[in-house]
Parts: sequence; C-alpha cells; structure tokens
Amino acid sequence: MKYLLFTVIICIIYALTGAIASPIDNARSIVQTCMRPGQPCKTDEECCNKFCVSNRCIVDVI
Repeated sequence: MKYLLFTVIICIIYALTGAIASPIDNARSIVQTCMRPGQPCKTDEECCNKFCVSNRCIVDVI
C-alpha cells in the first residue's frame, strides 16, 4: 500500500511539473521565433506582441 501511495504522489508531482514547464517552454519557443520589424507576419505574437499591420511587423504605432 505504501508503494502505491508513493507511486501516485510521484505521478501527481510529475504531472504538475509538466504543466508548469510546458508554458515556459512555449514562451521560450515564441521568443526564439520572433520576427523583426519589417518582416512578414500573421499575428502580433510572431512580432513578440509588438504589432502586425498589413502582414508586416512594426515596432510602434504612430
């Protein structure tokens, strides 16, 4: 019974750490694939949340 409880606790910890690490990994991959100003884009996320206007990344909106 102790081994079963230990296994369940390990599984819960593994699931929680995986759930915490996943958004961090996603954030890293977004940062690594950021488009620079002037490059083509489809969403603001591709431009590191700057702005994607007319399918181009821009730094500031004037």
